[in-house]
Amino acid sequence: MNEKFYKLNEKKQRKIINSGFKTFAENTYKKASMQFIADEAGISKSLLFYYFRNKMTLYQWLFTKALEEFQQLKPIVCYEKSDFFKMIESEIYRRIELIKALELPFRFVRRVYEESKENSKNELEVLMNQITETRKKNFLEAVDKSKFVSEKEVEILYDIIYDMAVGFYDSNGWIVQGSNEQQLKKFRLYLATLKCRFYKGDYCGKVL
Repeated sequence: MNEKFYKLNEKKQRKIINSGFKTFAENTYKKASMQFIADEAGISKSLLFYYFRNKMTLYQWLFTKALEEFQQLKPIVCYEKSDFFKMIESEIYRRIELIKALELPFRFVRRVYEESKENSKNELEVLMNQITETRKKNFLEAVDKSKFVSEKEVEILYDIIYDMAVGFYDSNGWIVQGSNEQQLKKFRLYLATLKCRFYKGDYCGKVL
């Protein structure tokens, strides 16, 4: 990208950024229009291409920008040795905070994740896999494994809950709208069932 973009005042930068988030969140990459982004931002398409030489450059830059904004809202969690399900609770409410504070970039990143499932060889898919694996590694290293019937099942449980959460968000839509207590209660019930399946009897109590 052209570094002269950063010489624009903050208000103009934000208009371009938000227009990009909105357009890519509401359309597939192929259907997203650079002309529409420019019109929404109040600039010419040629100027948009001057700052970002092509659509992919803008798309990738916006993805990095979204991740930066997530981290500015709340630093990366450094887990201490802790209960698996309390850590899951922390992740759930952190996600809700992100949605409430940063709806546009969150919707954009969700769209990127959805499209990456269909295009398994793009650069963003590789980056997202790295982020997901790093998060998983940090999480599993911090878990108190002594509460599990079998320590070998900790990673299995993580994968189950991750897949369940993705499907739950997609099918219920509450993740887009923010906190929805009824849906959260349903998710807690699922977690309680899993807790009694994977935890030793003494630790099978109330979840969240």
